[in-house]
Amino acid sequence: MGAQKLIQTILSILIISLTSLAGCAKTESALIPYIPPAYLDCIEVTTYNLFYSYMRPAADEMFTGRAIIIKNIKLTEEMMKTKTNINIGGCIMIELQNTSDLERIKVGDVVDIVGKCIGVSEKGYVVVVEDCLIQPAGLLPLPLPGGEKVPGDIY
Repeated sequence: MGAQKLIQTILSILIISLTSLAGCAKTESALIPYIPPAYLDCIEVTTYNLFYSYMRPAADEMFTGRAIIIKNIKLTEEMMKTKTNINIGGCIMIELQNTSDLERIKVGDVVDIVGKCIGVSEKGYVVVVEDCLIQPAGLLPLPLPGGEKVPGDIY
């Protein structure tokens, strides 16, 4: 009986070890980054809708003061000219919470950006989104299920 119990114990340890190793293979990609609670009710918007919501004659400030997420932005050299923020098309300024995030992304990466829209800059014609988090596309599980999404191009 003692030998059988020893074999069962060794097999159990082996199975547990192999199972945990298999689970570790995807741990890094399965981690969800910290998302501030204020961003959990964000609205998904396209860059086109964000910009043109402010540039129409009767400017619609539906995004001012709101947490927004812009998905699947392919970073270009033009966007990353500065060392402190991301400039999308010269019309949307993405101000990062942590400028060191720029060190881990590069031209060609596709990212999701979540932050707070504060409206048009004092200089005009540039929509500013501040306190932004930037992650590889698909890593931010936002908007939450049932959350608001501005469909296609509404303007």
